[in-house]
Amino acid sequence: MQNEKRYLERDTEKVYEEKHLCKFDEGMIIMDNMAVFLFEFFEKKFEKIALSVNAERKIYPTLLPVNKYQKTGYLKMSPQYAMFCSDVENDIEVLNRIGEGVSETDFKSYIKHPEYALSPAACLHTYIEYENTIFQEPKVFTFTQNVFRNEGKNNFDEIGRLRDYHVKEIVFIGSHQFVLNRRKEILDKTIDFLDELGMEYISTVASDHFILPQLQKYKKIQMADKSKIEIQVNTRSQNRISCASFNMHGTAFTYPFAISVKNVRITETGCVGFGIERWVIAFFQQFGDCPEQWPKCVFEEWLQIL
Repeated sequence: MQNEKRYLERDTEKVYEEKHLCKFDEGMIIMDNMAVFLFEFFEKKFEKIALSVNAERKIYPTLLPVNKYQKTGYLKMSPQYAMFCSDVENDIEVLNRIGEGVSETDFKSYIKHPEYALSPAACLHTYIEYENTIFQEPKVFTFTQNVFRNEGKNNFDEIGRLRDYHVKEIVFIGSHQFVLNRRKEILDKTIDFLDELGMEYISTVASDHFILPQLQKYKKIQMADKSKIEIQVNTRSQNRISCASFNMHGTAFTYPFAISVKNVRITETGCVGFGIERWVIAFFQQFGDCPEQWPKCVFEEWLQIL
């Protein structure tokens, strides 16, 4: 890491008022041409890292079936993030009144019980797809996934905290050692990439945000097992945001979904998630919006699109 400080001393609440990142609504942002370039630049670099470990590419839908979502255990461990999607009742009378009904307190009477949800974690579709599968060999998959989290209205004031964002995901399925090795390999390649850019960051053991009191013990377990590692990238001299998460799941998903690998006694999963919008935000904070002042490898790609 370079020690030279280059932070742009901007107020956090002003980040989304600039011309490249604009607030659309609570927890939602719009990106302009330059931000889109950076989004695609980072997405491409992370996919290259994924392909370097022989990842197979995927495209998944946005919605999760609620019954499968429940099976992941996510609603039990992190219920605060849940966002459900409901169809309108297929009734002419209801359809005639729905335009006015959305502003009424009895809005629930117009919609059906939700059968789908917005995914709060990028990797969940993979376990649903491969339920009851026996792989002949360990597997790695990669994809860019829309992710949605109800972080709470007050939390959206925190830089990088979004309700609707994109994750470049890499999922590992295999033995504990296979998953551990792939995670380390991806972590090392990510650190090399950060050093190439000259971005300032830390790599640290972390834990998920468990809001329910009875789940607080899992924070200590994650910290002790080092099952979650984060890359936290500097935005200001006293502020960092988590831009990548490197996770070991154990059998949390292989057991309920009956996923296994041939000749592997205990099949486990792990994943790496790169929050692409956060990388764009952190890059602007460290290097600004003048391409001539960007790292050489980024500036050269910018010139190619002009």
